[in-house]
Amino acid sequence: MIFASPAYQSGQMLVVLTFDEADGTDARACEKPNQANCRPAIGPNNDNPGYAPISALFNPETKPPAPNTDLGGGQIGAVLSNKRFIKPGTVSRGSYNHFSALRSYEDLLGITDGGDDGLGHLGFAAAPELRPFGPDVFNRR
Repeated sequence: MIFASPAYQSGQMLVVLTFDEADGTDARACEKPNQANCRPAIGPNNDNPGYAPISALFNPETKPPAPNTDLGGGQIGAVLSNKRFIKPGTVSRGSYNHFSALRSYEDLLGITDGGDDGLGHLGFAAAPELRPFGPDVFNRR
């Protein structure tokens, strides 16, 4: 139903399916250790960006890790579909993370002011060295 919808058929909808089973010690997606695409700096509201506090709602036994121990990163998978911007069958070998995705979506939505960097990017998506999705992902003109 989603792919048959007018929004998807016109190219106005981006469908994203993300698989995240990486842990804080997995650095396979890193080009260089401790870079923004792998292990972000500690943020203003979360000293463990790889830990999701909401997980405690589903498993009360879940304990938050010690500060600065679960920094995120690691290798995850994602499938993106859009009739306007992505050629079917495209496989990217780039190194991206959730913050790269957020920055890319903010850019696609045309958000260009405000945010933590004054350019419309929020939180870790505002890191100056963070790489948004490139032409290996959005490759149809």
